[in-house]
Amino acid sequence: MIRPLRYFPAVLIAVLLLLMPAVPVSATTYSYTNATLLSSLEFQAAINATKDGDTIALAPGIYWINKTLLVFNDTTIQSNGGTAQNTILDGVTPWGQSPSDGIFSGSYDVNLNKKTFTLKDLTLRNSQSTNAQGGGGVNVYGNITVISSEFFNVSTDSNRKGGALAVVSGNGANITVIGSKFTWCSARQGGAIYSQNSFVIVNSSSFVSCSAGIATGGGAIYSNGGGNFTFNRFDNVTAPDGNIIRNNGGGGDIAAIEDWWGTNNPAASLFSGTVIYNPYLKMGLIASPSTVTTAQTSTITANLTYDSAGTQPSPNLLPDSIPVFFTIGSGPGSIPAAPVLTAGHAASATLTPSGAGTVQVNASTSVYNESVLVTVSAAPVTATPTATPVPTTTGGGGGGGGNWYEHPGKPSSVIQQHIDQPVAKPPVQQPGAFDTTVIPTQTPVPAMTAAAPVLHPPTILDMILPAIQEYQFWLILIIILIILIAILRRWWIRRQNPSLFRKYD
Repeated sequence: MIRPLRYFPAVLIAVLLLLMPAVPVSATTYSYTNATLLSSLEFQAAINATKDGDTIALAPGIYWINKTLLVFNDTTIQSNGGTAQNTILDGVTPWGQSPSDGIFSGSYDVNLNKKTFTLKDLTLRNSQSTNAQGGGGVNVYGNITVISSEFFNVSTDSNRKGGALAVVSGNGANITVIGSKFTWCSARQGGAIYSQNSFVIVNSSSFVSCSAGIATGGGAIYSNGGGNFTFNRFDNVTAPDGNIIRNNGGGGDIAAIEDWWGTNNPAASLFSGTVIYNPYLKMGLIASPSTVTTAQTSTITANLTYDSAGTQPSPNLLPDSIPVFFTIGSGPGSIPAAPVLTAGHAASATLTPSGAGTVQVNASTSVYNESVLVTVSAAPVTATPTATPVPTTTGGGGGGGGNWYEHPGKPSSVIQQHIDQPVAKPPVQQPGAFDTTVIPTQTPVPAMTAAAPVLHPPTILDMILPAIQEYQFWLILIIILIILIAILRRWWIRRQNPSLFRKYD
């Protein structure tokens, strides 16, 4: 007689294991220095040791990348206590080798699941991609998140897309960029960012001197998956048709409001496809006071605190440290020629009159100019009551006399100052040559925190656990099948040979 209860405990345990949710393996932070990651080969080995949720923390320094690094997990690579200004991944090595497909490339995992690759507080510079998918800095098939990082002098060849970032995963992926900078980025399409069927979120970031190589290419961003861009700076962004943003349709509208487009009058020609750009930030210019005497000065202030609807967005998350150039357009006066960086979304300079008249003061950011007039009158002369002219004599023999007098000085000629124009793109930049734009301290997303960095090379258990988790369902199913086969086998043997199971006294 078969006794099925004999195997009931084993079957019950297997079923419970099958129904039990997977227990996540705790994330690990691996810390490295540029002395321990001397080559792309060592950097790749560090990435290969990570599993989903792990972090690679890089000490401040320069990391030379001569081969594209591949990322296949939900991995974060960030500075370890540093910033983008001092933690740099450079694609032009001292020995002349460079990665051909950008600095990073990310893909699906073995089960074709989209992964999320995160960069934080890093600079990627001096890199080019000739990969069919593009991405002079990063190209991925999954999601990418970039926080407080910089892309400097990164590009693709004339046939590729995404000078800094390219996401070509198709439906469902996301690009998220917060508080970052893109300077001297170029590609055929998407001078800085290219998105294929991916939703793009860009907030509090700067795009300076970026360009696309073809019409409707999007000098800064190309997307056919829709997007949301808020409180960003676009300055000297170019394309053959003038487009800064290109929405190629298919994924919804692009909402790009409360951005600074480098002008107080952005035209529809700056955008291609459905891009909602109103309201937008405007530059105001005031003189305080606007009427002075030749003995006084006036403070000229340019600000980016109000939008085209006349409202003051709060909080205003536009990046600070935007250079403003103050010049004298006409009239007697002088003003410092050095650019002034915005702080609290405003920059100020002092006008010093050199005579009576009307002074026109200009404030410019890149190619846009705003003007304000200051009226200057002669300073009143206050006579001293006790002062009396002292007669003097000249010549001999007690001849005639005369009085001293002061001749009013002739106003100095007005010197027209010129605004610095963009210069040619540098082939290679060394540390310290980055755009000065400072990202605001506010961040629209919760701050990311990581466990205290520890040196922890992967153990055998670290490498086995992810595989067990990945194939947990199949492993448990195999166990159940083995148990069932054992039961059937015993039943068959009992049926064929009942005497083997007969009880004897």
